[in-house]
Amino acid sequence: MKNPGKIFVTGGGGLIGSAVCAQLFSRGFETVCLLKEDESPENVASIPKIEIVKGDIRNGSFLSKAMAGCDGCIHLAALNKLWHKPVKDYYDVNFSGTKNVCQAASQNGILKFIHISSCEIMGQMKVGQTGSEKNSPGKKTLLGPYAQSKYLAEEYVQTLIATGFPATIIRPTAVIGPGDINLTPPGELIRSSLGGKLKIYFNAFINVIDSRDVAHAAVEALFTEPGKTYIAGSHNVEIAEIIRRISRTTEKKRMPLKLPYFAAYFGTALLELAGLLTNRTPAFTTRDLAIIKHPWTFDSSKATRELGLTSRPLQTTIDDAVNWHRRKIWMNS
Repeated sequence: MKNPGKIFVTGGGGLIGSAVCAQLFSRGFETVCLLKEDESPENVASIPKIEIVKGDIRNGSFLSKAMAGCDGCIHLAALNKLWHKPVKDYYDVNFSGTKNVCQAASQNGILKFIHISSCEIMGQMKVGQTGSEKNSPGKKTLLGPYAQSKYLAEEYVQTLIATGFPATIIRPTAVIGPGDINLTPPGELIRSSLGGKLKIYFNAFINVIDSRDVAHAAVEALFTEPGKTYIAGSHNVEIAEIIRRISRTTEKKRMPLKLPYFAAYFGTALLELAGLLTNRTPAFTTRDLAIIKHPWTFDSSKATRELGLTSRPLQTTIDDAVNWHRRKIWMNS
């Protein structure tokens, strides 16, 4: 991979994507940032020498033209919503869209392709198990269309790698950071806390990582041999600890009520029913609860060794994310 080169970034305006674009600029790359037609460029508008294009990864002919002249591609665009209808959109965007991006990359002779997958494709793990790249994705235990469609997308990229396609796969864990304009699940948690709406929670072990650390690993992958898969995670931590740290930043002294699983499931089912009746997105779904019921702890030592994956202090990540959400709420009020 030559440096500086020109990199095409799908999903460049989102939480991880905007951090990737900032990293690319700091490393001297030219960047073409792809946004959806209705997506705000606020996260990347201040980055110098960035070319912003708008379009849809479901449009293969558009992608082939937009990627012309680029040396590499970092593919982040995905439908990652807790609640979305129709379900078919998950597969159209995450699976078929990924096929289109890969085909456009092949047509343009892309030298390095970084596919941002998800640790959700690994399925449910056993208590006491720490996931690593040695664990095979658990197709039979995948819950919901997001994980299933991302699994199919990664499976497709793996088949291309076997034929010589120069791709590297990165599976981030739960991502937190500033710039969460599309409100990921961790972002929803922070917003609920800031708005005083976080009254209850179900405790579980998860792994979280700063969006800027994922971005660092993605850019570093441009300089490594393709064909490998990496888990990008940082802190194995209880949700209760994340909430405590959010409360510390927001100066809220009272913790929400911790519920046992059966009570949390019943409450979440009521939220889903209310969402169906009011056509509003529930803060949490029974699917999400079922996912985190099992531990989501990961070993990212391979990415640390080979991609120089960094790990910011958890409190720093939460402070930066909470302060960004505060400013966003204030600007929109």
